[in-house]
Amino acid sequence: MDTLLTRLEQARERLQAKNQTRDQMLNEKRTITTKARTVITSVHQHETDKAKRTYKELLDEVENVKALLTDHPDLWASGALRNALTEVAEAWTVLTLAGQDAPYPTDRITDEAFMLGVGDAIGETHRLALDALIDDRVEEAHRRLEQMETLLEELLLLDVSGGLVDHRHKVDVGRRMVEKTRGKIALASIETRIQERFTKHHAGTEQPKEGP
Repeated sequence: MDTLLTRLEQARERLQAKNQTRDQMLNEKRTITTKARTVITSVHQHETDKAKRTYKELLDEVENVKALLTDHPDLWASGALRNALTEVAEAWTVLTLAGQDAPYPTDRITDEAFMLGVGDAIGETHRLALDALIDDRVEEAHRRLEQMETLLEELLLLDVSGGLVDHRHKVDVGRRMVEKTRGKIALASIETRIQERFTKHHAGTEQPKEGP
């Protein structure tokens, strides 16, 4: 009985210590998520320096969490961190698509998180395309659409069990984003052609003013 009680006490102490580590991890997770979203927002606001600076801080935060979980690798691989690591992957993808030289978060994210992050980045690229259309940068909008299509095609190549990477929903959302972007660009092109024809016709029908 004494051996049993001793084992129970040891297990209880280890689990309590692990629980404290988990609580720290969850606190850090919120910081990671916030910084990742700040990176993406900064890209949309054309604040490149802030985006790159925050991304560097983001990688440091993830490294801190990984070091924290050295004795508990099962927590690192658990679903508790998946969303945060997905945000990190999305931040890197958006930075890269925006033409910024950002280091890939090697050993800081899982392959699963990377795939899911790429899926989310399709939606952010949709925003970049719409911003380009608003500013009458049609060529850039077309380029963003091509990027979206490429990312979607790559996700479609992933043929694994949903229990390993549940990316089907990301694919469905990405497909809708691609179609929506294509429709917006087509509409903008039609409106531009109509405006050009109207302007040309109006200019051709103007009567020259008579002299004095």
